[in-house]
Amino acid sequence: MASHADLGALFECGPRSANPVRRRAQIELAVDRGQCIVWDNNGQVVGFIVTLPDHFFGRDFVDLLVVSESHRRQGIGRSLMRIVVKSVAAAEVWTSTNESNIAMRGLLASEGWSFSGTLRGLDEGDSELVFYLRGMDV
Repeated sequence: MASHADLGALFECGPRSANPVRRRAQIELAVDRGQCIVWDNNGQVVGFIVTLPDHFFGRDFVDLLVVSESHRRQGIGRSLMRIVVKSVAAAEVWTSTNESNIAMRGLLASEGWSFSGTLRGLDEGDSELVFYLRGMDV
């Protein structure tokens, strides 16, 4: 689990957010609530995942998955997703990603997540795609 000592590394991990103040508050809250798991590589935080229990219509929701650019394509995101899926008490887990996020869409497809639908209007010109993993898959 992430701790306050990890906050600086969490803020620096991954690409810059369009709204860094909001992202910072989101990460701090997740750490405070014990909802953030970090991936440590020899003492360096290179990825993390934030899961919100009962957040999405009473279902657990993977809110944020971030892997530093220099550590992508090494299975870290996949491992973090699997840790979350195995640790949740719910019968299903949900997540979403921008349509433009080809890497995340590929990860979800390869892990057997089902497509639920599209949300338009959140990010101009880049729809949000919603996915779930249910039942025996979880």
